[in-house]
Amino acid sequence: MRKQLSDEDGRAVDLLLDGGAGAGGNGNGDNGQSNFAAAVDGSFHRRLQGAEKVLEVIAEMPAMEPPADLVARTMARIDEAILRDSGSQPPMPAVLDDDARPSA
Repeated sequence: MRKQLSDEDGRAVDLLLDGGAGAGGNGNGDNGQSNFAAAVDGSFHRRLQGAEKVLEVIAEMPAMEPPADLVARTMARIDEAILRDSGSQPPMPAVLDDDARPSA
């Protein structure tokens, strides 16, 4: 099931991600209570709280390591797109040994 955010939900998420409101506070000693949060009606404040809970769950999820061949696959897709747009022959693949392989 896929749920679409409403415009109001989107604004609440934007506020949290931009640092306008949040559990951590904004460095002004207000413990997460922004001037905006105090001025909104109760329904929008509940949206902010709900969005904050979702973002907290996402933050707790373990970060997945990207696949080892991500760069090679990305470059291959770029090459394919260039070929598709230009109609030219594919370039010869570069052969790199493990010592010459660039690192990110």
